[in-house]
Amino acid sequence: HKSTDGGRSWDALYVRAHQRNPIGATTPVTPSWESNGLMDTTIWGVGWANASRLLAWCTDIRGTISTDGGSSMSFNYTGHPLNTMYRTTSDDSNFPSKGPAPLFAATSAIHDLYQSTHLTDAILDSTVYNGGRVLVSTDFGATFRTMHDFHMPVVWVTVDETRPGRLYAAVVNSEIGGIYVADGAPGTDSSAFKRLSSPPRTQGHPYNIVPLPDGALVVSYSGRMDDNRSTFFSSSGIFYLESSAACLRDPSAPCDWSDRSSDAMRYWTKDIVVDPLDPSGDTWFACVFTEFGLTRKDGQSTKGGLYRSTDRGLSWSSRLDAVPHDADGPNEARVESITIIRRRGSATANGSSGGASVYLTTEGAGLWYSAYDPLALNGGLNFTIVTSYPFHHPIRVVQNPHNLSEVWVGSFGNGLYLGVL
Repeated sequence: HKSTDGGRSWDALYVRAHQRNPIGATTPVTPSWESNGLMDTTIWGVGWANASRLLAWCTDIRGTISTDGGSSMSFNYTGHPLNTMYRTTSDDSNFPSKGPAPLFAATSAIHDLYQSTHLTDAILDSTVYNGGRVLVSTDFGATFRTMHDFHMPVVWVTVDETRPGRLYAAVVNSEIGGIYVADGAPGTDSSAFKRLSSPPRTQGHPYNIVPLPDGALVVSYSGRMDDNRSTFFSSSGIFYLESSAACLRDPSAPCDWSDRSSDAMRYWTKDIVVDPLDPSGDTWFACVFTEFGLTRKDGQSTKGGLYRSTDRGLSWSSRLDAVPHDADGPNEARVESITIIRRRGSATANGSSGGASVYLTTEGAGLWYSAYDPLALNGGLNFTIVTSYPFHHPIRVVQNPHNLSEVWVGSFGNGLYLGVL
């Protein structure tokens, strides 16, 4: 806010001047506003309820919704009371003719999950800020209801299109966190969620869950530190379940997880991204942060960066980004995520013609871009910085599935940007 009369009156600076509420009038409950660029909250990404309704996954302000394709935003929804919305996903494929597809949301009372300040049990296992819910909406995000309150942070939710009605949730707790599964969603009650047995080495900090085209499952687990924030545990990485795994048929059965992590991924892995241009689901990108503290003194080379596998994690490339990401040092990479941009005629792993590209998000070094050829060695990646994007820490780039020329960039502290290809 700004005052020009010594504090007797104030003007809001974070919305456009013509949209400010008049002084002395009752504040409208559900206005929409257009940003003027001053937005200092975290946005983890965006999701679409339909072609015109967009939800921004926010920290501290819970989340915002747009009914005009993102031109303006509001808080005109109900049913989400917690600090942060980390992700939404819809079950379009399983409800093609029954009105609005169920829209699920992962929410938490604890913000900044898996950033450097939120990796310890003292914070993430807190009994003070212990809310975490899976929500569901059947009216394009206008109203949410609680599908299940875990009383623990929920950082990810996704449907499994190979198993109609199945929903996965990533729940954070050092003792009972992990991958939870419910079948029959969304009409089921809360008792339907069951925890899969945990992958080896992990300590309750799951992050991404990605079902593969053949029914297999790949997940990432992120970092965990001691409460003094001096040492990372070797509990992070990439883990894989074959489609034939007994626990995917019966969640109470043991899971035979395979640890597909390279040494680089054992401390502080972020997103695992499956290349949508590879119809087999064999091509993965792992996004990794360089750790800090005592584990930085173990004589090992830098661990952070971007890595690619074309055989479901059995082998990994060397670091592909070659970008200095963090003020700690020129070679200490911190990669949040990568997005493969799909265009009509994009190249695919089975050899069709065309072009594709990727965006890389980092901590400390901004947004990067490269052309991408799935058939070339290491994808032919050669990154350059996106100079038109002004912030040092983007989190994810999301391509609008209803308009492939739009890319939306969420950030850790500078709101949401729209790019037009």
